[in-house]
Amino acid sequence: MNYHFKKKKGFTLVELMLYVGIVGVVLLIVSILLMNLLTSRIKNETVSEVELQGTQVVQMITQNIRNAEEVSAPAKGESSSSLVIAKEGENITFGLDDGVIYIQEGSGSPVNLTNNRVSASGLLFENTGKDNAPDSIRAYFILSHVNYTERSEYSFVKSFIGSASLRR
Repeated sequence: MNYHFKKKKGFTLVELMLYVGIVGVVLLIVSILLMNLLTSRIKNETVSEVELQGTQVVQMITQNIRNAEEVSAPAKGESSSSLVIAKEGENITFGLDDGVIYIQEGSGSPVNLTNNRVSASGLLFENTGKDNAPDSIRAYFILSHVNYTERSEYSFVKSFIGSASLRR
């Protein structure tokens, strides 16, 4: 008697468990990589938001100082939390209100220079001009990203410094 065993097509339980284990490990690695990519993207967007707004505010302040006719406040050798300059007969004021840096031209309404995604603090203007020289203003402030979720990738703080002198 010859017994011939027919090979059955299919998977054994051991093979099935091995395949499921391999697929599980691959899916775990892919999901970890995707989470890291997402976290990196969020962090990059957070940093970009703070740096973009900070750079724009510094440029706005320094450009207005260069084009101003005179500095009303702070006086030479002093510092202040607001800057008042005169340009074409109109006062322009830079200041900080409730975490927002603003500009106000004349008696008009203040215009926000930063939005609600960042919070400003420590705004300081220092007049470093000498007696017989044009006023020179150094502006300093800190911007931090508003973090509603308390997740670390949404946290970023940066200090900004800019300086400019009046043109004569």
